Amino acid sequence: MASQLRIYDIRPGDMDEFARKVAEDIFPVRRAHGFTIDGPWQADENQYVWIVHHDGDFEEAVEGYVNDPARKDLAWDPMEYITKVDIRMMEDL
Repeated sequence: MASQLRIYDIRPGDMDEFARKVAEDIFPVRRAHGFTIDGPWQADENQYVWIVHHDGDFEEAVEGYVNDPARKDLAWDPMEYITKVDIRMMEDL
């Protein structure tokens, strides 16, 4: 299983709105492409942290997710809330 740690710095004051929108709009599309999700968590005051997992071809699943009309046609842009992105692939020990 491939896992990816995703850490976003969120603009001050926007965490609650961002978290709600991600849960409503992003998570369902990820799950539709076979991803499982751990989190989200809040680290420090403005860090949004979550982990996505996929049992199959992770990159192929990402491509399907990114190109899904439900993701491409969002009424909002996640990057309007995010000031820094840190994404790391993780491996089981």
